[in-house]
Amino acid sequence: MRLPTGIAPCSSTAPWCPPPRPSRPSRCTSAPASCSSREASCSTHWPSTGRPTRCGCRRRCPPMSHSPTLLTPVGRAPGDRAARILVVEDHNLVGQGMEVALRSNGFAVELATGPTIESILAVARARPPAVALVDLHLSGDQTGRDLIGPLNELGARVIVVTGETDRFELAECLEAGAVGVASKKESIASVIDKVCRALDGEPVTALHEREELLSGLRHHRLSERSRMSVFSHLTRREQAVLAAVIDGKSAEAIAHDSFVSVATVRTQIRSMLQKLGVASQLAAVALARQAGWHPD
Repeated sequence: MRLPTGIAPCSSTAPWCPPPRPSRPSRCTSAPASCSSREASCSTHWPSTGRPTRCGCRRRCPPMSHSPTLLTPVGRAPGDRAARILVVEDHNLVGQGMEVALRSNGFAVELATGPTIESILAVARARPPAVALVDLHLSGDQTGRDLIGPLNELGARVIVVTGETDRFELAECLEAGAVGVASKKESIASVIDKVCRALDGEPVTALHEREELLSGLRHHRLSERSRMSVFSHLTRREQAVLAAVIDGKSAEAIAHDSFVSVATVRTQIRSMLQKLGVASQLAAVALARQAGWHPD
């Protein structure tokens, strides 16, 4: 491809724009005096799509077919908003690794390690991010899913970065408002590419994959409701008796704890078995455990 006179391609002949390696982000590092600092802040990589986008360094790195894709200028986002990235990760080593990688690609990065959901949100409110990379399983019983809604309200696009493989949990993240999910097994280059997609307003998780996840979640919930519906016919007293039977208590022990006669408890057990459609207490226990039932 012929370039305009006086413009050098991104190659070894242009020392200010060294050639990037395939599938690895790089950055213009030493532009000549004629190139402004903003123009020197372009980012290039080699994606499979070969789709060119805008670059702030057009005079020195013009878009070319079969050339590195030119991304949104580093540190910028749609609407000319500073591309601040919030990394939410309770493991310091993992979080620091992501922070270093993102900073090396020109993003302004803030690492939030907790220890609570509220403390993480306080950081986000003080300096609202354009994109948030959120770990799903945080310290204790906390979940990154609870951060998705509040971060969306701050204008952030949330990408859940997790080692979780349960498709229903991943679907719940998308349902809560995440623009996509990324596996911790992915390369950092892949995660950065998803950040760039989020900044450009593009789908992070492919639309067909997103629909598959959400459809699977809907069918799973319908199945769960159907499986649990049989227990909804039990009275509160019958539920308490079933819970006691699951704990291994005899009719006599249940009667003693409830201050009622053994005959009353046996009547309640028979009614419970009939409603569950089983013939024995052992079968009732197996059904409850299989369904994951717990008393209200």
